[in-house]
Amino acid sequence: SGDWSVEDGVVTAGGIELIEGEYTLEEHAESGSETLALTPVEDGFIALETALTDELVAEGTARDAIRAIQGVRKQLELDVTDRIRVTLHAPEAVAAALAAHRTLVAGEVLAVDLDITAPEAAGPDALTVGELGEGVSVRVERA
Repeated sequence: SGDWSVEDGVVTAGGIELIEGEYTLEEHAESGSETLALTPVEDGFIALETALTDELVAEGTARDAIRAIQGVRKQLELDVTDRIRVTLHAPEAVAAALAAHRTLVAGEVLAVDLDITAPEAAGPDALTVGELGEGVSVRVERA
């Protein structure tokens, strides 16, 4: 800190031009927040907020569901272009996240029906999908 500047690659301190070896320039920044990541770039720093909001967590759950459903589709040897019916059996927290993103999930997996029910309603043909946590299973069939 203090009276110094850099212009056109020339470092000046207290009005005196310094030559290479008389100084060390270091870029250092602290975010002051555990959820703010900083990284240096050519002309400064980039700050990225890394806090997960409830909305981001719900969207992540929906995207995990998409991967799980596509995995079950593959396991059942269904074509990627087949329209399907999906029943997800999930605990309340997962069910709420999936319900909030029902349109996204259904659209991505080409589901003509997407039902979300309690885990207790799962029949013997429902497959466990660990990607979504304990107690979650899915039933997929060609529409």
